[in-house]
Amino acid sequence: INVMMQDMVSALLARKRREIEAETLRLSKEILRKEHFIDLIELDEQFGFALYRQQPYSFEELAALFSNIGADDLAHRIGTRGVSALLGYFQVDSVASLKKIFRREKGQATLYDGKTFALYKRIEFQQLSKGEKQIFILSLYWAIIKASGRDIPFVIDTPFARIDTEHREQIAEKMFPSISGQVIILSTDEEITPPYYSTLRPYIAQEYTLTYNEQAGQTEVSPGYSFGGSNA
Repeated sequence: INVMMQDMVSALLARKRREIEAETLRLSKEILRKEHFIDLIELDEQFGFALYRQQPYSFEELAALFSNIGADDLAHRIGTRGVSALLGYFQVDSVASLKKIFRREKGQATLYDGKTFALYKRIEFQQLSKGEKQIFILSLYWAIIKASGRDIPFVIDTPFARIDTEHREQIAEKMFPSISGQVIILSTDEEITPPYYSTLRPYIAQEYTLTYNEQAGQTEVSPGYSFGGSNA
């Protein structure tokens, strides 16, 4: 029974990971609106993520990669779904069988010469701009909350610090009103400007302005937001 329960939990977690991958990809594309920003997201069992863009490879390129970097590094480069796609292309069931297909003498011709294969290339997270990173992480959080099936409060500090104007509008219009039933936004007065405040106002239940009093050495809380409402 214990083994059976472990298998069931593993299968359910795998299904949830696929759900979060697909939803994160959809949300990030909807907000960023950038062609081929990310084409594939893979979450491992510890929910660490790997990002990929679509890329075609010729048979010759793949043979050179197998020879120069090895099967493990190639799998890291194209992802588990890229490896699965290769196994499907060549109708084999192991990477060892793939290695035999791609192993050939220099100058030797094969039936696959000139053919290309639609696979992926890994994107290192540090390659993304600060704004792209923030949009991806927000999309990931949003997808996790949706996949949980629970109404989890969401708290975010300085949400627009690294986001440009176009994407601020997308986040204000689409993300904040629907990411959770309760969203707490801690912003500076330079972030939620009057246009963004007007967009969010129908969804705001409570608003406060926090002001640091240097003389008293403490933060003072007053009702209302610095922009909009009675303070407009």
